[in-house]
Amino acid sequence: MASLVSRIQSTIPSTCHARKCGMRGCSVSLKNAPQPFFLIQMDCDELPGQNETRCDYIFIGGSNRVWLVPMELKKGALGVSKVMEQLQAGAKFAEEIIPRNEQVSFLPIVVFGGKAHHIEVRKLRQPANQIRFRGQRFNIQLLKCGSPLVEAINKASKKR
Repeated sequence: MASLVSRIQSTIPSTCHARKCGMRGCSVSLKNAPQPFFLIQMDCDELPGQNETRCDYIFIGGSNRVWLVPMELKKGALGVSKVMEQLQAGAKFAEEIIPRNEQVSFLPIVVFGGKAHHIEVRKLRQPANQIRFRGQRFNIQLLKCGSPLVEAINKASKKR
């Protein structure tokens, strides 16, 4: 039987699969990321809802524990309301492509290059700015540009 990752991957047009995670001077290393994985480039023209708000990437990877990670990359400073909208759009898209009976570990991430001002970080932690996925709310995690995705995944694994 095919893994959840490969089954989902087969539903996404291959032109929307990304090999690297980076844009606008900010990137995320996929070294040591949960295997198998694939990355959806959300700006892809073949995905539905092209005129809607969307995040930059969605990472789906792992075997025993599958991680679903919508990501928004920001070269500069954080803008909480815009980032929240983009990640929420990623969560909505993910709800449509992940079968309801499949368990995934959800982790919304903002990857940023500038300074994370304490006021913006505090805003991210407010319940109103959590990302909803399958009826639950999740805090947005922060990751610096250039960092490995596995760093955020390991940190989230320890909290759960």
